[in-house]
Amino acid sequence: MNEHPATAKYATDASRPRYSAMIRKARKDMGITVEKMAEFLDVSYTSVIQWENGKVYPDAVRRAMIKDKLGIDLPERSAV
Repeated sequence: MNEHPATAKYATDASRPRYSAMIRKARKDMGITVEKMAEFLDVSYTSVIQWENGKVYPDAVRRAMIKDKLGIDLPERSAV
């Protein structure tokens, strides 16, 4: 399977609401559009949407950038 470099493997159903809701809420609370977040993180609009919909989990580099920009600390994938 060819993955986008900004994404980790598909998340489990149990983890979807937790991290995806965190990303979406923080982004919206700060008034950042999906487009602006994608631009800042150097990923596609689709990648951000997939994170927010719980289909894909951000990789470690993007999690660090999300923490820096949005102030949320996403757990390591194994802890999700």
